This record gives sequence, structure tokens and C-alpha cells, in this order.
Amino acid sequence: MIISSSSAPIEYLTTLYDYLRLGLPPVESDILAVFGSIDPDVATYAAELWHAGYSKSWKILVSGGIAHTNDLLATGWNETEARVFAREMILRGVPEDAIIFEDRATNSGENVRFSAEIIEREFPDARSFLIVHLPYMERRAIATWEAQYPRPYDAARPVSRPETLDEYLIRTGIDTARLANILVGDALRMERYTALGYQSDQWPLPTDIRTACDTLISLGYDQHLPKS
Repeated sequence: MIISSSSAPIEYLTTLYDYLRLGLPPVESDILAVFGSIDPDVATYAAELWHAGYSKSWKILVSGGIAHTNDLLATGWNETEARVFAREMILRGVPEDAIIFEDRATNSGENVRFSAEIIEREFPDARSFLIVHLPYMERRAIATWEAQYPRPYDAARPVSRPETLDEYLIRTGIDTARLANILVGDALRMERYTALGYQSDQWPLPTDIRTACDTLISLGYDQHLPKS
């Protein structure tokens, strides 16, 4: 078990991480839709999926602008998430002409809506989508897609590199205090954004998720809460 010096209670982090990550295996889909984030390994994993033939069109749509500059999700990059991710994929053998850019999105809803505009224009027959994201963004990604993708489709599935919380902590080196704040905020967004219509129905939160959030907030991990 990984215990960080920041001493965020690991059992509550595990509860939230396992709830937010669905852990579904990838399936062959018309388009790989890659959403930007703080972790370029999402792009590395997307490249692995592309090489394995999971994109029937052999195309990857990567979405993400400059979304965060002074908060827990700040990347420190002076270019868009889409450009950073595309470069990672090209370094791993994905041809540049296989990558489609969407570099305006600053949140998950825009990831979906702006990607949909490109798909409708460039790939009007696409009906199935593999959404590649962070492990703890899988549930939010599909809930946002279900609520905001503007036209009928056959299937959409969120995927990430398959790893437990311990494995994620080892690979990224992220401090558990930072991750605790992020996970609490993302879990509560499942409820808040459902009420606002941004996500498909995710309310109410399971009791163990609510307990984990309340406990971590009481310990001061409240830096990424959704706005009231």
C-alpha cells in the first residue's frame, strides 16, 4: 500500500478512485476520442490503442485547449492540451495525418460538444466512440457524453490505462493531498452537474462515496469543490 507523506487517508482515496474509474476494457470503435488533462500518459495509452487497431477509421480526435492555469489541474504548458497530446502520440508512431485537433475546449462539456462538431463534419457516419481519459475521469466522461453529445449514436465507452490507485500513484508520482482534493471535487461534480443537466443521471451519490467526500472535506481537502 502506498502511503504519501502528505497523509491523505488512502482508504478514502481508494474508495473515490474506484468509483470514478469504471475499468471497462477497450472495444473496437469508429473513432478514438482523447480528452486532454494533466497527464500526457493518456496520449501514450491512446497511441497504444491506435496501434492495436481499436480505431476502425484509424483516426484519433484529441480535444483540449488551455483550460487551467492557476489551480490544481494546471499543466504548466504554454500550449494547448491537444497539441501536447498530439506530439506524444506522434512520438509513439501515430501518423500526424491520423490525428484531428480540437483545441478550444476548457471543460468536459466542451470536450464533448466541440468534438461532436468535428465528428459531424468529418465523420458523419461514425456511430461508436472510445473515450480515452484519466482513470478517475471515466465516469464523468461518459456521463457528460451521454448528456451532451448532440445526435444519436450506437455506443460510447470510456477507457484509461488499466491501473489501481497504487499503480497510478507510483507511475505519476502525484502527491496524495493534491489527488485527494481532485477526487473529492470530481465525485461531488457527479451530483452537482447532474442537477445542472451537464451529465446523465448520477444522483444520489452512493453512501460510501458521500462518506469519503465528507471525511476528506472535514480534513481540509476542499480546494476543488464545484461552485455552488
